[in-house]
Amino acid sequence: MAQQLQWAVLALESPAPDLSATLTSVLGQLSGYYWQLASWIDLYEL
Repeated sequence: MAQQLQWAVLALESPAPDLSATLTSVLGQLSGYYWQLASWIDLYEL
């Protein structure tokens, strides 16, 4: 997860032509981690 946050910071700090694509990718990966964690917590509580 730290790597995805570093990519987001680098994308914001550097003028990249694909800034939107980079941030969308990072957001997708973080969202995936969130849902994996939510699923694990849900299974753990059952």
